[in-house]
Amino acid sequence: MEKIITIVKLNNEITDFIKMPDGIKKNIQYHRKFIGVGYSSANLLIREDGTVHYSHTTYKVGRGIKYFLKKSSQQGFTVDPKGKISVWFGGKLLSIPCLSEVLKALDKEWVIDSYLPFITNSLMGKIIAGKITNPHDLFIAILKMYRVKNASAQNLRKAVEWRYIDKHKLLDGIAVAKNFDHYVEWSIDVKGLITNTYTDLIQQARMLDRKIDFKWSTTRVNEEHKKWTKEIMDYESDSMSKEPLEWLNKFEHLNDDSYTLLTTEQDVFKEGKTMVHCVYTNYWHSVSRGNYVIFHIKDDLELSEGLTLGLNYDNKDGFSLNQVYGKYNSSPSQEKVNSVKDWIRQANTLLIN
Repeated sequence: MEKIITIVKLNNEITDFIKMPDGIKKNIQYHRKFIGVGYSSANLLIREDGTVHYSHTTYKVGRGIKYFLKKSSQQGFTVDPKGKISVWFGGKLLSIPCLSEVLKALDKEWVIDSYLPFITNSLMGKIIAGKITNPHDLFIAILKMYRVKNASAQNLRKAVEWRYIDKHKLLDGIAVAKNFDHYVEWSIDVKGLITNTYTDLIQQARMLDRKIDFKWSTTRVNEEHKKWTKEIMDYESDSMSKEPLEWLNKFEHLNDDSYTLLTTEQDVFKEGKTMVHCVYTNYWHSVSRGNYVIFHIKDDLELSEGLTLGLNYDNKDGFSLNQVYGKYNSSPSQEKVNSVKDWIRQANTLLIN
């Protein structure tokens, strides 16, 4: 015997409106409340052979000679008894509304919301058809689908339930982790809060086709990050000009043990890549036009990577401070900023003299 389960009932307000007698009152209500507004209805149909149809339809009020309900959109899927799923109209499974409610209506409450982004069409078909019946089997199937061998389904499940790993992070781990279990354990340890260094390292590993050992010490991580950064910069900077801009020659005498003038496109590019900020992207054109100057400040006491100093330049007034930032646009201490301002005043004095 077929069974129909209502997932979303069409709002009584809209059905009552359609039943209203035509007239000015109905016209006013249409313009104030119903014009352009969508109302949803969703139902499950379970056939005798076990085939499941789910339909979600959005209606809007249309107006012709009479007011009427018109379908604005329809989404859904069909799952046969073997677990083969067909998503209607070439749609995407996860874009279909009320999936959680559908699963609850089918007594699949164990499929919680945090699992859904990891569930493909094939897996959803198997869940609805009863081929996958519990979280452990689901995560075994997910690992198998991505060809991850000898990994703990239990640990991955835990990381997903606690929302420490999302779909993007799962794919990152599969791509770059030397040992996937270590990656999952690390994600749990850091509670999914990945530092900028690790974000960079993962991206670099993808670029260079390398593997990361998520048991590495902090020192080893920093060493690999610096090494890979240089390697990528060497590839990217090959096309950058290594010729110093002539107009910057007049500032060469300002170089000292702490302040280094960046005179080439390659220098500025490497500064931006090393310091992970936009100095090349946003300011190289100003340097090439003769109204901006960039120095790298060595500062072992405060920031091991140093600072990037950006100065506006005017032939009459000399330098004025535009920005001074550390890696990832981090801000130096006020004491350091004051020291930089003192250096700028001295530099302007030397330029005038």
